[in-house]
Amino acid sequence: SMPPQFKFTNGINYILAASEAVKKGADDALMLTIDGSVSETTIANIFWQKGDTVYTPGRGCDLLPGITRKAVIRMLEKQMKVEVAEEAYGPEEIKNADCVWVCNSVRELVAVRSIDGREYPAEHPFFTDLVDQFRSYRNKNLGGYE
Repeated sequence: SMPPQFKFTNGINYILAASEAVKKGADDALMLTIDGSVSETTIANIFWQKGDTVYTPGRGCDLLPGITRKAVIRMLEKQMKVEVAEEAYGPEEIKNADCVWVCNSVRELVAVRSIDGREYPAEHPFFTDLVDQFRSYRNKNLGGYE
């Protein structure tokens, strides 16, 4: 595949995965690295919270490290004082999460309601607080809009 740090016009892997997801009734597809580690979705970076830690695939997991991802990580660590672990994780690591969300610059933070039949609460208190904190962070640091 093409180097992950650049956006290319040839996103056939993402297009095919998104098409397959729609055929299965899903909104998006979870993308994996060649060795089976979680990378991202077809349109967003992925995070999950378990206990006192937030997890997200590390930069070595063939993901495009978006600017919203960077802002979320900075906000979690600096403002919310939450530990963020960035490593390679298999899909099974997400199954026991308390809540899961994705982020990108267009949609910002969006709760994940289910992955492969495993349901997650969209209104989880941690995620609700995170969204509020992100909006405040965005408005303060990016000129704000609503």
